[in-house]
Amino acid sequence: MSAWERETGAIQLRPALHFNPTLHLCDLTSRKYLAILWLPAILFEVMVFVTVCWNALDRPRERHTDVSRILYRDGFIYFITLTSLRVINFTLALVAPLSLIFLSVIFIWCSTTVTVTRLILSLRGLSFKRRQDWWADD
Repeated sequence: MSAWERETGAIQLRPALHFNPTLHLCDLTSRKYLAILWLPAILFEVMVFVTVCWNALDRPRERHTDVSRILYRDGFIYFITLTSLRVINFTLALVAPLSLIFLSVIFIWCSTTVTVTRLILSLRGLSFKRRQDWWADD
């Protein structure tokens, strides 16, 4: 085993995993290194949020355009929702009973799908509206 594998949380978590034949899935017997699995996701979200804010401030756009309004609104909703759910997931990993530690993972998956779909549908709706306005001008 290499030094990298010894230091990786997923490798260190392996002894705490066992197969539960009743549920037909892997189950945890200990939470010793579990928080290490969720911390990189939180750090990634914070780093992406800071980078996006820096980019938005570095290249300001006109505030009243429809595209800017949709991107700011939906982007803000996306980052706030997912970052808060990841913090909840990290907190559950630290304090919740072992049977509940993966509870918020499902909400993260659902929220990711909903927020990205909302952004795509908002941009498609704007594109459709602009096409209708273009045809109406002729």
